[in-house]
Amino acid sequence: MHESIKRIFDGILLFRKFKRPAMVKEFERVRDHPDPRAVLFTCMDSRRGNVCQVLVCGHSDCKAINTLYQLYNGRAFDPESPMDHWLRHNGHLSIQKLDKLVKSGESCKKLEFASENGLMSYFFSKLQERFVAIDEDNASSLLKEALCSVDD
Repeated sequence: MHESIKRIFDGILLFRKFKRPAMVKEFERVRDHPDPRAVLFTCMDSRRGNVCQVLVCGHSDCKAINTLYQLYNGRAFDPESPMDHWLRHNGHLSIQKLDKLVKSGESCKKLEFASENGLMSYFFSKLQERFVAIDEDNASSLLKEALCSVDD
């Protein structure tokens, strides 16, 4: 498991160094005229029953992520929202399984990431009690914290 967490951090640093500059230009170009062609929900790991860490990716006001979070926290159903219908139909069983694992103590320790936008990756530092942007200056210390939380 340590190697998989380290690979995530290494990938973030490589992205920041090589991919981010070109993406900044592209985001600036489409910022005022977004024209999405598709929305993708996916599980890319056929071994999903053996996955210990789940990374949830979405922008700072992602409706899918917000709806799933609110479903878990008991928000009222919005009958006008196709997203609510889809997530409640497809996410309810997963939420029940997650709740059962959490209550039984069998789940892995939580390792949280968040992304404010497509250009930065954040890690929830329990030591700092906040989300911290992962960058070249702090990646080593955040990786050590992440690996310690996996061992606990």
